[in-house]
Amino acid sequence: MRDANKSVSRRAVSGGLLGVWALALGNGFVADAAGLPQKGRAGRRGVLGAADLRFVTAYADTLIPATDTPGAVGAGVPALFDHMMATWASEATRKQLRATLASLRHDLDAAVGGPFTDAKPAERLRALAPIDARLFAAEPELPGPYRQFKILVTRLYYSTRIGASVELRYLPIPGDWKSDIPFSDVGRTWAT
Repeated sequence: MRDANKSVSRRAVSGGLLGVWALALGNGFVADAAGLPQKGRAGRRGVLGAADLRFVTAYADTLIPATDTPGAVGAGVPALFDHMMATWASEATRKQLRATLASLRHDLDAAVGGPFTDAKPAERLRALAPIDARLFAAEPELPGPYRQFKILVTRLYYSTRIGASVELRYLPIPGDWKSDIPFSDVGRTWAT
């Protein structure tokens, strides 16, 4: 039996996401990819090469696609991720990230029978689902490299204005408390 203090539950991940979201809104922080510093004509300041950035873009688009709201790519998550790696991550974290991206890209390229980045969205999702399940099963304790990558992409999305106030509905003063209402009455997840 696993030590309850070491296992990661859906509740812990959700709590972490909500904590980041609450902290971000409480401090007036909303991530904005358009406001990232530029690095000459080459684009945003970052550490990912073109192939890694294309892969992160395809992964983020598969994880949080555009629906009736913009997805991770529309919110600028790949650029935010690259910028975060350039400005926040240590060299050890960057090295682990590159290894995680290389391994994941290899597995996903094999699953789609070519470059994952060139596959259609439905093909990418079919390839990612079993690999995601396998990698989560391989990291049963505290988040390992793949979970950390996936959680970071998700947290970055919900830290953007789109994720925090378009994907999630937000009302500073939400009105009456209704403890049990059908989802169809609200139509979307609310941040408050």
